[in-house]
Amino acid sequence: MHHLTRLLSPVVNKLNTWGLDKWDMLALRLGLGVVLLYAGFSIIANPVAWIGFVPQFVENFYPRESALILHAFFDLFLGAGLLLGWFLPVVSILTFFNLTSILVLSGVDDVTFRDIGLSFGALALFFRTLTKPRENIQN
Repeated sequence: MHHLTRLLSPVVNKLNTWGLDKWDMLALRLGLGVVLLYAGFSIIANPVAWIGFVPQFVENFYPRESALILHAFFDLFLGAGLLLGWFLPVVSILTFFNLTSILVLSGVDDVTFRDIGLSFGALALFFRTLTKPRENIQN
């Protein structure tokens, strides 16, 4: 590992001189934002394809179809917030809770690994919004 670090050190140093230390936030925002916008628009366009992901117990509180559409609009709100840099600490932690709730409510399946990665990506973004200077968050 030490050899790899020594080998990559000049590359990392050059990237830092270009100001690329801000790109971590942008990459997380774009990746998560596009995923949420895709999901939101896809749910609205074809709710029948998504209704199976809504747990049956939701029906005890609210019609499943309505809950699905509300969730789609919440995804669209979060996705837009991430892409546009709106209130990033709040939007990123809401995204974490949103994605984590899907994991908890849907259980383990073939795409759980993806959901875990997305959820913790949102958490990482939240932590970065707390530690980076304000001017670097919007870039």
